[in-house]
Amino acid sequence: MIKLINGYFADADSQQFILCTISDKLDKKDKPIKNNVGYFTTLSALLKSLHTRLIREKVKLIDLDLNECMAFMDEIATRLENIPNLEELQK
Repeated sequence: MIKLINGYFADADSQQFILCTISDKLDKKDKPIKNNVGYFTTLSALLKSLHTRLIREKVKLIDLDLNECMAFMDEIATRLENIPNLEELQK
């Protein structure tokens, strides 16, 4: 599993990449519960979806003018680009 930003993670199985969050709740084996958010064929598609999701979450919470929204979009893009070793994983 890859720790991304804002509490999101990227996981994978043999068929796809999975965008998920980890709940504070525990399952019957006392392990944190994984909440799957979306399924993607590529890591790039997962990251693009996360970028869009984070923008939607921000716009839903507060009113922004266009310049503030654009600045937030740039901030999220920069944070995603700076995830350690992410470039290596996409090769």
